[in-house]
Amino acid sequence: MDPPKDNEIYERLLRQKKRGFALYVPQPNRRLPIAYQRIGIRIGDVGIITPDGGFSFLFNICAPSGDPINPPILPEDFSPLEPPLTDVDVVEFSRFSSGSYLASASIEKKESESHPKCVPPNSSILSFMNHGDIRGLYFETSASEGAVLTMPEGAMSLDLENDAVFSDYLEANVRKWYEFVSRVRGRRDIRNGQIRLVIGCDKTTAWGIATVSGMSQQTKTKLKFKPLDTTHSSTSYTWECSGMVEERVGPDRRDIDALRNSGNGGHSELDRTLHNQGLFVRTMTATLSNDEWVKLSRNLGRTTVKDSYTSSGTPSYPSMATMPSGSNMTSSNLPASQQGTLGSQSYAAAIQSGIMISKMPNSSAVSIPHPEATLTIKYVSSVTVSSFG
Repeated sequence: MDPPKDNEIYERLLRQKKRGFALYVPQPNRRLPIAYQRIGIRIGDVGIITPDGGFSFLFNICAPSGDPINPPILPEDFSPLEPPLTDVDVVEFSRFSSGSYLASASIEKKESESHPKCVPPNSSILSFMNHGDIRGLYFETSASEGAVLTMPEGAMSLDLENDAVFSDYLEANVRKWYEFVSRVRGRRDIRNGQIRLVIGCDKTTAWGIATVSGMSQQTKTKLKFKPLDTTHSSTSYTWECSGMVEERVGPDRRDIDALRNSGNGGHSELDRTLHNQGLFVRTMTATLSNDEWVKLSRNLGRTTVKDSYTSSGTPSYPSMATMPSGSNMTSSNLPASQQGTLGSQSYAAAIQSGIMISKMPNSSAVSIPHPEATLTIKYVSSVTVSSFG
């Protein structure tokens, strides 16, 4: 068996932080429109998680055709979300302060090794320095695996609060989206449940990612994340590591400078901070029933049917016996007499009605493409709508 890839280790170990899917490739695709790159991943994006841990953007349901962020070719009969989202539908706040980090349980933060003699008074790294050790962040581990994400300039969080309008839109359009991805975008290997609709994300201006793998537990791995240099408009960062570590930093300052200069006659927008680096993405997905997926696959001329359902061709509903401890399962679409905490009778009624909303701290009881720590599942006729990272 091949060893896990670094992005797989990173996503698996940071999943426990319950921020959603940890993107190993935070930066937006350079080939996307400048208008999209300047903001990066956003609520309403439709896309696919790539094998290397990035987000492959397809289009955005909150933007009309002809909008600079949407491609010229869109799914058949595409129309944006109506009515459009308002400010009260989305919550936005600074989730992480400067100098923050997230690390797996195996990674231990250490104190400073040394301090510099002087710091430029107008340096843009002052906020990072004031957070703790002015030389950066220091970590150690003796584990065979580990992962750490640093956010030297903090991070912002956006989350959709009006889930209902997105789930209804998703249910009405998901079949066309699979046809679009397969026929127009040529991704014939797309699997049931892989198309994602973004309902939340964490974004930043700068980051560092490091993964440890294949280390002997008798060997100590050391990681140091620190500022590399600074200019009047931006700061670069770097890792200093010992052991078997795969490390990355971003964004590439040349990319940021190009985005600032583009469309401004060569004059840089020095005061513009681009929070376009996606760290975590929280998504809603739609999974067709096995019968519907077989029909769609035949319509697309596919000879191999791949799905995320059980061999019986029915959704894998968690049984009451296998529900994880602490599960809170409700069905908001059941009659009032059957709402509330589900016992065996109302649970059976929920399955029979075909609509179920579930929130589980542990997702191991449900068969979905990318199980996460927290998810919401709504079964609607032949379509399964899931919210998870």
